[in-house]
Amino acid sequence: MFDEDAREVFRSRVSADEVTWERARGWALAMGTALAAHSADNPGMAAIGDHVLDQVLLT
Repeated sequence: MFDEDAREVFRSRVSADEVTWERARGWALAMGTALAAHSADNPGMAAIGDHVLDQVLLT
């Protein structure tokens, strides 16, 4: 889980086109949604899901 600055550093060092990044955002959205929606018994995983959704939807 990267914050915005770390994500930019990572992205600058990975050779991926824009379509690949959009697929990755879709994957992160799906995983974040699943974690946020189905982790009521595991607050740590629910927090990860919430963080992922915040990052994907705000950027």
